[in-house]
Amino acid sequence: MGLFRKLRKSLGYESSKLRERGIRGTAKVLSSERTMMSEESGSGRNVHIYKLRLLVTVPGSEPYEVTYRLPGGLGEGGEYRCYVDPDDPSNVFVDHAAMAREHAADELSQTTGKPVAADAESILGSAAGLIEDAQKQMFTAPAGAPPPTPTGIPSPTASSVSHGDGYRMILISRLDARHDKGEISDEDYETEKRKIEGGAG
Repeated sequence: MGLFRKLRKSLGYESSKLRERGIRGTAKVLSSERTMMSEESGSGRNVHIYKLRLLVTVPGSEPYEVTYRLPGGLGEGGEYRCYVDPDDPSNVFVDHAAMAREHAADELSQTTGKPVAADAESILGSAAGLIEDAQKQMFTAPAGAPPPTPTGIPSPTASSVSHGDGYRMILISRLDARHDKGEISDEDYETEKRKIEGGAG
């Protein structure tokens, strides 16, 4: 293991390779604190690193706490699938992004009646199709008629949002796209993302 990877591991950074060889468990976010560090995203923008305190549970062991660092952070109280290094229980990978995509794909599949793959392109394509259908219905309504309720599109009521990690994933995906294009600042991005995640309750 190289020096940089050792340093990242000692600081509690994620390693996606654990998905292949780790022990599957759950991680509950006990606290989330923004640090002074940041990391460059794929779009070249800097994203703040958050220091998370996690309660990790794996089969056959008592729950234990670990420190985990992640660009953008996760909402406090959230529970996520994780993978634990069999040789070092303090080394974990939280599979939050894959879980959010799976939830979004499931909800869109139920809404559209068609299977939607759990990758970002398929999810955004399916959501864009629903929006397009809704716009067509609105523009073809007779003059003076009340706006139609688009069939198949979940309305963002408290119940649908609280039940839908998938709905939040769509909102976060849109927010990510605006952030990547430079339309909103890092601070606004983090504020809006926290508002969306705050609706999880």
